[in-house]
Amino acid sequence: MIAAPARVWRLVTAGERLAVEGLMLVAIAILPLMALAITYEVIVRRIFNSPTIWVVDASAFALLWVTFLAAPWLIRHESNIRIEIVTDRLGLRSRAALAAVTSFAGAAVMAVVFWQATSETIQTYTRNTHTIGSWEIPRVFVVVVMPIGSFFAALEFLRVGWWHIQELRGKTTNPGTSERPPTTDSPTDSPLHG
Repeated sequence: MIAAPARVWRLVTAGERLAVEGLMLVAIAILPLMALAITYEVIVRRIFNSPTIWVVDASAFALLWVTFLAAPWLIRHESNIRIEIVTDRLGLRSRAALAAVTSFAGAAVMAVVFWQATSETIQTYTRNTHTIGSWEIPRVFVVVVMPIGSFFAALEFLRVGWWHIQELRGKTTNPGTSERPPTTDSPTDSPLHG
């Protein structure tokens, strides 16, 4: 009886990990396209004096997508920006406790962002609104990434927070796996690392 829920939990966590890795791969694919578009804009503007009207909008949309697609992966690997002036002076237990609290706070914030972004995406779809600017495309194609990214970011904050709670209790395994959430100081099994 106990083995079945554990197996289901492992499948869910593996699926969530693959989804987060997939989101990051899409973000990585968008970056060079964005760089090429901006380079193209600079060349045609400076050399040929013929600026485009679409690069600014495309770059703004791409930046939104990259932010929401990459955030869950960065949280999973604890690579998000942190101010360590206080935490560097704390002991290991205090640092783990603070990391758990901030992770759960991050999950709460991302849950609110998910709720608001989902509401906005549904309204945008039902009203069939379009972007204003050089590209008039259905706005839902731009904002749909926000609920997706914030949902997985909330899950990752919960996972990291849970791991820090387990760390405080003297356990070193992550729920459903035998790994600690990798940090920037430790190697990782992610295919995104060399």
